[in-house]
Amino acid sequence: MRVVFLLVFLIFSCFGAFGQQPSYGAATVSLMDQADDRSLEVRYDSFFDKLYYAVAEGEEGEFLPSQVSEFTTGGARYYSIPMAGGQPAFFKVLYEGASYAVLQKDLSASLIQYLCSEYPASFWAEADEQSGRLRLYYRSGNSLIADMAEELELESATFVATPSGLCLFQLHTPGTLTSDELDAAKAAEPGLQMISLKKLFSSQQQFAQAKKIIRGNKLQLDSPTTIADAFRQIEAQL
Repeated sequence: MRVVFLLVFLIFSCFGAFGQQPSYGAATVSLMDQADDRSLEVRYDSFFDKLYYAVAEGEEGEFLPSQVSEFTTGGARYYSIPMAGGQPAFFKVLYEGASYAVLQKDLSASLIQYLCSEYPASFWAEADEQSGRLRLYYRSGNSLIADMAEELELESATFVATPSGLCLFQLHTPGTLTSDELDAAKAAEPGLQMISLKKLFSSQQQFAQAKKIIRGNKLQLDSPTTIADAFRQIEAQL
């Protein structure tokens, strides 16, 4: 209930910061209830997970993630995938292979809700009525002391989709927050590691091969694009 209240606060008090409308562009949209794709002029509101489309001059309609299976615009492809509570949200596809897909989710209301509901011991949000901001906090380790928490300036998140489900892999911030658990390259990477690389592979042998590929090609795991490139090379060589 608290998360819902904070998201409502965010929508009404922070609309000026996030509500700047992107321009329209050509798109191909696949709807859940239609067999044929539609060619539309759309604008994508990534913060509120809405896809607006032009109806007539000065008029527009909107699609929610629950109505769209995927859409392509500006050379980028987006999938609608369930997040917290089974509610779907739009994800940008950075890489899609046979066993893995790397997906990017920019800062959005659904991402904040996901973090606060799926990781309640580590993330929470507080409404700052004076500044009109919703502040997201992260508590590292097992500390229950509020003073040990840091405000998280979240920019985006990278998810890895596997046959077993969607995994939050890394949060991208202006700083260099790292978890205690390092990735396969055994180097502290910028961002917050939410799941280790090892847990994404079905066997120790696959993980060992992936680790060898990462080290041999000096691959980085510090941004959405480098993570996508790493998985592209891993799948090509496994």
